[in-house]
Formats: sequence, C-alpha cells, structure tokens
Amino acid sequence: MAGSQEFGLTDKHFLVRVVKDCQKAKLQGAQGSWKDYLKSQTLTKTDPTLHSWQILAGFLATLSRPQAGVVLGRHKDWEQHQQQRAALVSRLSQTNATESCQDPIWLMVEKSLTHPRFSEGYNLSSFEQGWMRTSSAGLDISSRPCLLSLDCEMCQTATNVRELIGLSVVNEAGSTVLKMLVKPAGKVLDFRTDVTGATEATMQGVTYNKQDAQDAVQKLMQGNVVLVGHALHHDLHALQLDPIAVIDTSLLCSYKDLATCTPSLANLVSQMLNRSLRQEGAPHDCEQDAAAAMQLVNHAIQHGLPPPMEAPQIKVSKSDLKKLFVHSIPSAAQPADLLHLFEACTCACPTVEGNMKDRRGHLVFKHAGDANEAFKQLPGAQDTDSFGRAQKQLKLTAGSCKGKIVKIRKMAAHGGLAFGKDSSQKMHAMQQEAQRKLKLQDKQRKRKKAKI
Repeated sequence: MAGSQEFGLTDKHFLVRVVKDCQKAKLQGAQGSWKDYLKSQTLTKTDPTLHSWQILAGFLATLSRPQAGVVLGRHKDWEQHQQQRAALVSRLSQTNATESCQDPIWLMVEKSLTHPRFSEGYNLSSFEQGWMRTSSAGLDISSRPCLLSLDCEMCQTATNVRELIGLSVVNEAGSTVLKMLVKPAGKVLDFRTDVTGATEATMQGVTYNKQDAQDAVQKLMQGNVVLVGHALHHDLHALQLDPIAVIDTSLLCSYKDLATCTPSLANLVSQMLNRSLRQEGAPHDCEQDAAAAMQLVNHAIQHGLPPPMEAPQIKVSKSDLKKLFVHSIPSAAQPADLLHLFEACTCACPTVEGNMKDRRGHLVFKHAGDANEAFKQLPGAQDTDSFGRAQKQLKLTAGSCKGKIVKIRKMAAHGGLAFGKDSSQKMHAMQQEAQRKLKLQDKQRKRKKAKI
C-alpha cells in the first residue's frame, strides 16, 4: 500500500489530481471507494479539493501496492512531462532574449507556450490511460526543427462529443505525409457530416483505431520536431497525444483591443494569405486545414507576424440577441437552478435551451430587450469575455449546487457585433501582469549577469 509518509503539504495539488483520477476510474481500496473511505472518516463532501493532504494520502494508502504503483507512476510521469515543457520555455526565453540568437520558429513556439490562454487548452490529462506523450529528448533549440502540421476530424459518440474519426499530417512543403480514417470507439450518435463530410458509408471497412493513429503520428515526431496546428489542443484531445513543443497559429496573432481573443483559421488565412480557406458551404477538410496552418507558419517565418488586426465586423443574428449564454454550469445543476437566478428580475422569465450535461446552454427570452434587461438586473460585477462581450459571474442560489459559480454573458457586444473590446478592468489587470513579468525577466537577467 502507498504510505501517507511519502507525501506532505506541498503535495496537495498532486494528491487532489490523483484522487480525482481514482474517482473517475472507480478504483477501490481496502475501505472501498473514495466515497466509502470518506464515510469511514465521518466526512461527507466528496470534492477532493476540500480535504487535507493527510485525508487524500490516507485514501491512497488503502489502495493495493500494484494499484497505487500504477496510478502514482502515471501522475509522476505527467509531472515530469510538465517540467520538461517548463524547462523548454525557460531555455527559449533565455535564448530568444538575445536578438542575435532569435529563430522565427522557436520564437513562435515560445509565443504559443507562454500565451495567456495556453494553459486553458493544453493542460491535457495525459496521465489518464490511453494517452501518449512525446519526450523533449530530441528537441534542439540551437538548430532548425522539422515542422509537421496536424488536423483531425471528430464525430460524436455515446461517450465522447469529440471522438477521433480521421486525421491528416502535412509537412513544411505542403505535402501530406499521413492521412487516415480512424474507427471511432463507441456508438456513433452524429458523424457531423456537415462539418466532417464523413458518413456511415465512408467509414465502412475502416479498421485503424486510435492507438494506430497515435503510433503513426508518434513515429513521425521522432527527433527535433515541432507540431503545428490551429487550436491544436482540440486535435490533441481527440488523438490523446501530448507533445512538448507546439506552434498554435490561433495563439500567434490577436485582434486590436482584444488581447486574449484567438482569431479563427479562416480569418487568419484571409488577412495573412489574402485568400479564402475554403469555398462557401464546403465541409471541413482536415488535410486542407493542416496545410493552411503550415502556410501561416511559413508566411510568418518569411515576413514576421502581423500586428494586432481589426476584428471582423460580424453582426449577431436577431434571434440570438434574444438569448443569454450560460456556461461553466456545475455538472449536477438543473435548469430550475438557473431560472432561480432570475426570480428577482422584473422582466419575463426565460426558458433554458441546451443539454445541461454539456455544462453550457442558452437562456431564451421573448425579446432582445428582455434579455438585455435581465442581464442588467443580475447581481455581480460586469466584465467582458475574450470577445469583448459583457459577462457576469454568479453563485447559484438554489438546488444541490447552491453556492457554485456559473457564468452568464450576452450573445453580442455593443451594437450587436460579434466582437467588442476588452473592459478597462481587464486591460488594467493585463497591464499589471505584463509589468510583473517584465520585472521578473529583469531580475533573471541581473542574476545571470551576476553569475557571469
């Protein structure tokens, strides 16, 4: 059994993640499941974050030695993987700080890995069974790496809304070096044909599974290789692959007055390459998208990255203006819990649209004016999301999730536009963070000079 003496206060975050993984895998120790163990300690709250490191370590101590060895080993390997990425970022920041050493490819890697939104998408759960990770052993920042661009097709199954069904890998010359269809695991509910172009007929006879796809991509990534893609974390989630070095084209550029808004691939292709990504109405093509992401990187290598761009002047539809978008919904929350937030509002009560299991949905009103007035009357400070749309963070006031946070935002920014501007509060917070980072970098440079 895993003894609690192996751990201490500084291991709390590690232990929380391990116990959550045990919960998900339904592992049982000598005293049963995590929930059973808590009962034996006369504790009721099952959220691991609410318990001390001693309680968390105590549960792990009830697991058999083989069980504990496997689960702890996976999480320790994952932590080493995170440390390898952090070490790469540190080396890149030191190298790129010297102008004569700047390499456009490694600069784009650094820009991707240090983007404020990188951790949102790339905190990949590669400690879970079925995932693969690449090593940093072959990465050499003193030489030009090989670039490969990846894009995946996904369908919806009974157990996964983004199940892998196909992928393409394109090299720097734009040639496709890997293209394969992948047999989805589980019953397919929706091939998303309008997006993927896939149908039951096109998937007939497909025998490659996800592990075959992982092996094929992993084989291509041996050595000094950087993986390219647009919003690549979605593809990596579907493929269950966690590389160290990536260039995410969605994190390379930004819009004016929207520091954390990530431009779409279609908009970047239009603004940087002066062409359309695909013909209007044509389905998503992963080979085409992989090639487009690579072309954007090649363009940036030759011409540099553009300054912040003007956001597209897109109007939100009138029907959507009657709605408020709600997200970050607790998994156990019910529609009635959301509606309870509007009990004090003087406008008409909305209806809830969407599947609560997706942890997001819409609150639909009869008129756009009702939606605006209801949002105005909701308590809480107003800020903006990454698109510059007004948003509020609220605590649920009823139901089993009472006290837990949800976020509610408008469907459009000022004037019914899809894009707005960052709030003054957000801009001030980002300026402070930027100043903090500059001070830290200055201290690091001074320490380095002192050692020399």
